[in-house]
Amino acid sequence: MFPDICRLPIAASSHSSEIFRIALPVGLLAGAAIVLLHLVITRFCGKAPQRKPWRWWEALVYLGVLGIIACLGVTAFAAVLRLGAIGGWWLFAHMCGAGAMVAALPVLALMWADSNRFQIGPADSGPAEPVQFLAIAKLAYWTVLASGLVVAGTMIVSMLRWLGTPGQQLMLDVHRYAGLVCVVAAGVHLYGVALRRLAP
Repeated sequence: MFPDICRLPIAASSHSSEIFRIALPVGLLAGAAIVLLHLVITRFCGKAPQRKPWRWWEALVYLGVLGIIACLGVTAFAAVLRLGAIGGWWLFAHMCGAGAMVAALPVLALMWADSNRFQIGPADSGPAEPVQFLAIAKLAYWTVLASGLVVAGTMIVSMLRWLGTPGQQLMLDVHRYAGLVCVVAAGVHLYGVALRRLAP
């Protein structure tokens, strides 16, 4: 009986991994669907507000954060799809990117939190001020921050001894899905930025 009980967490881990392998392409396709739907809607909207230029260091930080999220997404999702779980050099590269992500999140929050505020209440009657981000990019920004905090927090909390195997498995599952949300939101944000930059 005791060996059977010991195998329960392993069976649960395998089952949740299989579910995530199904949810992964669904989540990525959902992100693509959001982009396509927004692209169709914007064709019937009026002229976009005046664009606010970026400073060089903002572009540098943004590209760095995108590169970190891409590294984390590729190392995690490619390993899951190919091997069923992340390990070996995939895990090593993922852990290197994780440290950079923890350092980049506060920088991203301090740099753009003010520019990504949603206006509540009626707009001023004066001329429209230049905006840096579209509404879809603002929503994606806050989603990246929130999911990024969950991604980092679940791995930190899972290091605590009192969680036990079931608690650690739960943290791993939350980490997986929060990571998927973060990658999808980063892709949507990149689309929003590109749409804004390419607008006349």
